[in-house]
Amino acid sequence: MKNIISIILSLLFTTVNCFGQTVNQLSDQEFENITINSVTIGEIMQTEGDASKMPQTLGKPQDIQKQRSNKAPASTHIDYEGFSIGFSETLNAKGNLSRIEVSKSDVILNIAREEFFLGKDISTVLKKFKINNQPNGENSLLFSPKYDSTIVFVVAFDDENIVTEIVYFVLT
Repeated sequence: MKNIISIILSLLFTTVNCFGQTVNQLSDQEFENITINSVTIGEIMQTEGDASKMPQTLGKPQDIQKQRSNKAPASTHIDYEGFSIGFSETLNAKGNLSRIEVSKSDVILNIAREEFFLGKDISTVLKKFKINNQPNGENSLLFSPKYDSTIVFVVAFDDENIVTEIVYFVLT
């Protein structure tokens, strides 16, 4: 299932790139201060995928999967109650944050002093950000640090401005 979501997001982002994307660029500090349940992305990045170094405020991991292969970079996938975090290794670095996927409404993402969670009506927040409108009618807010546009937080929402998906990924 996660592979299907990854493929769909890759195709979505390719589509976004083809038709022009509307990205809310954040400063380095703003991006690293994005929080998930009060833990910053910067703190999560610093763990390099070592579950024992994850801030205790994220809770106890429900599952940890590590994969090593000669054909693909090593990866670590950590499942928590309501969200998951993925890390991948490259030739240049170990444990790069590569994916966050929120699956429950009690997981709160805070970006630029605004809270987002699944099921939230973001009608009043939309005035503050640039909206990414797709030709197929899908709407989202894309957040990326100024230093690297291959890193993206996506907050997708429906026609009634209700958040339907929150995901972080790195384009490779």
